[in-house]
Amino acid sequence: MQNHPNLQLNIAKKLDTLLVAEDNVSKATKFSINTRKIIKILNKWLEWFKIPTEQCPNFHFIRSRAAINLLIKRRAEQSVTENVWEDMVMSIVGENTTLKEHLIYKLMQQNDKETALKMVKMLNMIDFDVTKLNLTEEETDLENIADKDDLEDLSKEHLEMEDKSEHLMFNLSPSDIKYIDNAAKFDDFIKEILNCDVVGIDTEWKPHFGLSSERLALMQIAVRDKVYILDMVYLRDCLMPEHWDSFMKNLFGNSNIIKLGCGIMIDVQMIIDDCQGTKGKKIGFTHILDMSLFYKKLLDIYPDERYDEFREQNNIGLSKLCELILGLPLNKEERLCDWEKRPLAQSRLEYAALDALCLVQMFDKLKLNAAEKNMNFDHLVNVSMHLTVSQWKPKKRIRGMKFEKDIQIKKPLPIQQFKVVVDSALESQGKQLRQLGADVVILSESDSPEAAVQISKDEDRILICSVTLFRRTEHLCPNAFCFKPFNKYGEPVPVSSILHKLNVQLSAKRILSRCEFCNSEEGIKLSSKDVNFLQECVKNQDFHALKSDEAVSSFQRTLDEMLKSGVDIKFKEEINYSHTEKPQAFLCRKCGTIQ
Repeated sequence: MQNHPNLQLNIAKKLDTLLVAEDNVSKATKFSINTRKIIKILNKWLEWFKIPTEQCPNFHFIRSRAAINLLIKRRAEQSVTENVWEDMVMSIVGENTTLKEHLIYKLMQQNDKETALKMVKMLNMIDFDVTKLNLTEEETDLENIADKDDLEDLSKEHLEMEDKSEHLMFNLSPSDIKYIDNAAKFDDFIKEILNCDVVGIDTEWKPHFGLSSERLALMQIAVRDKVYILDMVYLRDCLMPEHWDSFMKNLFGNSNIIKLGCGIMIDVQMIIDDCQGTKGKKIGFTHILDMSLFYKKLLDIYPDERYDEFREQNNIGLSKLCELILGLPLNKEERLCDWEKRPLAQSRLEYAALDALCLVQMFDKLKLNAAEKNMNFDHLVNVSMHLTVSQWKPKKRIRGMKFEKDIQIKKPLPIQQFKVVVDSALESQGKQLRQLGADVVILSESDSPEAAVQISKDEDRILICSVTLFRRTEHLCPNAFCFKPFNKYGEPVPVSSILHKLNVQLSAKRILSRCEFCNSEEGIKLSSKDVNFLQECVKNQDFHALKSDEAVSSFQRTLDEMLKSGVDIKFKEEINYSHTEKPQAFLCRKCGTIQ
C-alpha cells in the first residue's frame, strides 16, 4: 500500500462515500455499516498516508461541523477570548454556505441572537434571513453525525477552567524574548544554548480540528533569563538540513543540558516530524525530563499535603502543575488561537514564552525545596529522565515488528535502578541480571501476557520478553522490549546485549547483591572458612556444630536464626567448591541458597 498512492486515495474516497450511502449498500446491516467506526477508520487512514481531508468531502464536512460545535462550547465556557474565537470560526467556515448556516443555527439555538447577527455580517451572508430558521426541525443523517460527535479527537487540548483573576505572569522584559526567524539568528541561538544546563521546551501549533495534519508554528526554548521563540513558519523554508542536524545534536543529543517539558514527548514527536534534517540520519535523545512525571515521582517518595490532590488528577496539564508548584495557574485564553497568523501580537509572544519559562522556574523551585529538606534531588531527576524516555510511545508503524525502540537511550541507568520483568524464555538472562544487582521478576510458564503487563505497570518495571510474548503483549504494553533468547547456534543471548541496548551501568559493589533464585537483597557474603564450614554441614545434613562451637561467629548466629525459622540451607547445584579455593560466595537469608 505504501507505494500505491492512487490506491490509498481510492480506498479513502470509498470509505467517505459510505458516510452518506448507508442505504445504498446491498445487504448491509447496522452492525456492518457503522458510521462512527467508519469515521475512526477513515481518520486513521488519512493520518497514515497523509491524505488531506479535503479529498474526502463528507468526512471534511463532519469534522468542520464538529469543530464549530466545539468552538461554540468553548465560547460558552468562556475558555477562549472573543477575538480568538472569531478568528478560528472564520478560518473553519471559509466560503462554505452550509457551514455558515450551521454556525448561525447553533448560535440561535443557544439564544445568542446578537452574536448570530454579528457573524451574519462578518460572513457576508447578505441574503440570509435569520428569522426563517426552524430551530426544531430534524436535520439530515449527515448533519446528525456531526452534532452527535463527542469530539474526542478534536478536544485534546484539555483546556482547564480556572479563575481568571489571578494567573502566573511573564516576569521578564519584552527584550528578553528572542525571536528567531532566519538562519543567522538560528546559528546564534545554537551557540548561546550550549552554555545552558537546563532549558524549558514547549511548542504551539494552529488547532487543526481533524481538518488537516498538525505542524509546528512555534517552538519555545527558555533558559533562566530569556526565552527563544523559533518561528517555524519562516524557519521551515529558510533552513537547510544541516541546520536541523546541528539543532538536534546540540540540544536534544547534548547530555550537558536537561530538557524540561510537560508531556514533553508529545512535543518531541512533533519536532521529529517537522524538523527537516538529513534523511536517514539517526536522532539521539538524552536528558529529557517530563515535569509532570517528575513531580509525581517526587511526591511518591516524599509525600506532602498536596499529594492527594495531585493523585486524583489524570494527565495533569501545565497550568495545574504551575498552580501546585508556583502557586498560580497559567492563563490559557490564547490556547486555541491561530498560531500561524503573522505578525504575532506581543501578548501572544509573552503567552508562548511563559509556557516554556515556567518549566525552568518550577524545576529551580523544586530543587531549592529539595535542598532545604535534604532530598536526593539528582537521583530523582535521573530516575525520572529514564522514565520519561521509557514511557514514550512513538508513532506506530503500519507493519513490521518493533524489536528495539526507535529512540536511543543515552542516559546511563545504574544497575541498582534497573527494574525489569522477563518472561520464562529469558530465565537464564534474568538470573544473570540478578547476579549483577538488577531487580528482576522472572515469570513462570503459566503466567499470562496480561499478568506480565500488569506487573510491569504496577511496579514500574521494563518488560523484556521473547518474540512469542512480545506479539501477545505489544498492544497492551507498547513500551515492551523484545529480545530473542537464543542466537542462531542455539546458545543463550548474553546478558551484555540487554545491558548495552538499554544503557545500564554496572557497579562492582552491586555484584552478588541479589539472590539469583528469589531476587532478595537479604544476603551474606561468605568467606572461604564459612563456605568450608557450610559444605561439611550440608554434606552431612548436620548443623549441630553451631551449638557445640564455643567461639560462635556472627555468621553462625545468623545461620542458626535462619535454621530456626525453617530456611533450608542448600548449595547451587552446579557449584563445586573445593577446600583449597577461596571463591566469592553469597548466602541468601530468604531462600537459603549458597551461590
